[in-house]
Amino acid sequence: MATVSTDRLATQDRISSVLVTDFCPWANRYVYWLKEPIGWFLVAWAASILVGLYASTVGWVLASILGSVILVGMAWPWLAVRAVRCRLAPALDEIHEGQTCDLVLSVRNRFPLPLWGMAIEGYLDRHGDDARPTIALACVPMISEAEYRLAATPQLRGHYPVVPPQITCSMPFGLWTAKRALSDHATLTVLPRISRVRDEPERIGGRQAESGDGLRAGQAGEPLGVRDFRGGDRLRNVHWVHTARTGRLTVCERGAPQQQPVDIVLDPSLPTARDAAHRMALRESLARRVRVAASLAVGLHAHHTPVRLIVGPTVLPVQPGSTGRRRLLVALANVPADGVPADHAVVSSPSCQGRASLSVRGEQSAKSGVVVVETVHGLVRIEPDQSLDQVLARFWLEVNDVARVA
Repeated sequence: MATVSTDRLATQDRISSVLVTDFCPWANRYVYWLKEPIGWFLVAWAASILVGLYASTVGWVLASILGSVILVGMAWPWLAVRAVRCRLAPALDEIHEGQTCDLVLSVRNRFPLPLWGMAIEGYLDRHGDDARPTIALACVPMISEAEYRLAATPQLRGHYPVVPPQITCSMPFGLWTAKRALSDHATLTVLPRISRVRDEPERIGGRQAESGDGLRAGQAGEPLGVRDFRGGDRLRNVHWVHTARTGRLTVCERGAPQQQPVDIVLDPSLPTARDAAHRMALRESLARRVRVAASLAVGLHAHHTPVRLIVGPTVLPVQPGSTGRRRLLVALANVPADGVPADHAVVSSPSCQGRASLSVRGEQSAKSGVVVVETVHGLVRIEPDQSLDQVLARFWLEVNDVARVA
């Protein structure tokens, strides 16, 4: 039964690949007009002329009517997109996936007539997506300047627009869509969605090394004892009572828990998509990996753990503070939506003495969408139907001992 099922799936894949294969890509520019109603109107107009020439004068009547409709249906959109000046900018420069941001569209109509059916396409689209109107306007008053706001909620990380946006219009008949590049626009950065990882107190490292068990002497932390003053010690750490008793400068030595550095290793590789639905599924699979990596890295960074982000061959040491956190999220937002081919996604070796690693990758099986987090204690699987918020809220409990990685 398993063999029969496998053969059936292979046959279906071959049939579907044949159905979506473009056997004559060179002919696309010749049949492009047939993708819109204007192409069929042109065919009908040519047929009417042939009827008028060789059959009946009625063909000339039909040809004149069709010609008028074609002329108005093409001239009006062409003039409309050139009569307006538009600027599109987000109200915020950066947001996270799933957050809502207002897009502000400023329109100036220099035409002495109202314009209907104006739209902005491509601002929130990705490569390979079908163009959908980002903003559509029912009517723009004549000789006016106006500002419109539309709430948008991007669901995928990245820098928008990915493809150059366009001003489009297909009114009044919808026969042909005139397009013009929207040159005046601002960018929007969409950062990965962050899930809160279970809060844990600061932990010491778990290896007998320089970053190992115990407290390391420093300028801050819990008091360890007293010693003689050395060059470079802060005056605030001087133990004045002991200094007065002994007659020489004595400082209070302090020590803080040692943190073991952690590498967050993200595998950005994806197989080649078979069709549009498969491409969307693969994008979501990689997006979940990025969200898991971002959540773990931000959680460790919040606890002042030295973190290093490894995405393919790129290694990014994360600096402390808000600047390091933003740089981390922007680096993850730069991961391509469609990933990189497996043969190009060479992951740098995270092995380093005194460092732990958390590897975030996809499961190499037919079941897509599974996120696998590899820790020093084993594997943690996150199924596609599981909520990342719920899983990551108990992540440290699932790996059993956070002391090895945080």
